[in-house]
Amino acid sequence: MIGEKQVMTVMRPVMGQFARPHGPLGWLAALLIPLGHRPFYSKTAAVLGLRPDDVLLDIACGAGEFLAEQAAHVERVTGVDISDIEVRLARRRLRERVEAGTAQIIHADAADLPLPDEAFTAVNCVGAFLAFDAPAPALAEMRRVLAPGGRAVVCLEMHGEDGKDHTHDEQLWHTPYYTEQQIRDLFTHAGFDRVDITYDGEAMLVKATKAGA
Repeated sequence: MIGEKQVMTVMRPVMGQFARPHGPLGWLAALLIPLGHRPFYSKTAAVLGLRPDDVLLDIACGAGEFLAEQAAHVERVTGVDISDIEVRLARRRLRERVEAGTAQIIHADAADLPLPDEAFTAVNCVGAFLAFDAPAPALAEMRRVLAPGGRAVVCLEMHGEDGKDHTHDEQLWHTPYYTEQQIRDLFTHAGFDRVDITYDGEAMLVKATKAGA
């Protein structure tokens, strides 16, 4: 009989495609990812409150769905993703804006953004935070690239505030189920001045702001 550990040994490389699509199988994962994330795009956009004069950074932008569906009215947008496949798909999805000079898609790690300080008025991250190898540096980078008075919204589709014991799942999948206090601590240690947390269905929506000059 195949045990749970053996099943996980087989499944983890497959699941890893959803954190960082790569190779032939990565193209399939990149097409499937938006199906799970799409319900959270509008929730995130509502909390972020995007305005026409915003300069937006979408971290782990995937194939560009959030930028295309929720930020078409924003002045300038930048998408960052660690997957070459996702970057290619996002550039294709945002081709007109890229050619017009109002969008750029960059291949980069969230923990080491090749972007200038205080360049964005808004930052968002949907569906990827739980997969970050280094969440603390990623949050520090979010704050660094935010202009004074800017805000960041991170959407966590799973969290530890649903009344369930996730100890087994965390050990099995190596995925954290953050509590509200853990999230507040992470954002505060990254230097954000205010952290507001709301819930919408399954999602924990974290809005953090950087104090104005």
